[in-house]
Order: sequence, then C-alpha cells, then structure tokens
Amino acid sequence: MKTSSEQPVPAVPDRASARACTLTNLLVLPGLGSLVAGRRVGWAQLGLALAGVGLFGYGLWQLLRDWLASEGPVFEFTRGLGGLLGGLGVSVVAWLWALGTSLQVHRAVRARERELAAAGADPKSVQNTRAPGA
Repeated sequence: MKTSSEQPVPAVPDRASARACTLTNLLVLPGLGSLVAGRRVGWAQLGLALAGVGLFGYGLWQLLRDWLASEGPVFEFTRGLGGLLGGLGVSVVAWLWALGTSLQVHRAVRARERELAAAGADPKSVQNTRAPGA
C-alpha cells in the first residue's frame, strides 16, 4: 500500500494534441484544454471560468434591469456594474491561469522531444508518453 502523497505525473501529449489543448483553453473554455491535456488543475480553472461567466451574466442582467427601470442609461456605479466588472475580472484570471498551464504543457512536450532526440528515437513516432523523469 502506497502511503505517500506524491502526485501522479500526467502524460505528455504529442505536439498536435498540445496545440489543440491550448486552443481549447484559450478560445473555447479555460480549463477544458487543461483537462484534456491530463492536468487536474483544469477542474479549478473550469470552475473559476464558469463562476466568472455566471457573475458577468448576473451583472449584465442587473445592469439592464436598472437601465429599463430608469428609462435610460444609468451613469453611476451600481451592483450590476460591479457584478459585470467582477465577472470579467474572474474570467480573465481563469484565462491567464489556463494560458500558464498551456505553456507548461508545451514545455513538457519540448522536453520530451529533446529527451527522445538525445536517445536517438524519432520524437514524432512516440506519442502520449509519461513526463521526463517519471
């Protein structure tokens, strides 16, 4: 029975999969590409991104409700504007975190390719291996 709290090393995807994970992280939903790349931190990124979108939607709804109630635009800081800006901020943090994870995946791919090239193997022939040193 293993009693250590050592985290399992995630598999290193090939270059094309890493690129697809990055595009998913940055253009579809932060955290989703991290999960596809085998990074458990993607769950936190995904939750943060969804919370940001929810807060943004709530703020937008409040802002529109205030605007319709006053029969014109509201030019003061309201709860709706605070929610809108807060949701945008939370979403940006999730996006930046997902960008950082994507860069880590690309670094792992390059390290694995260098390791395989040093061993004399063709880096393009081996896919989805464990991280170097695992």
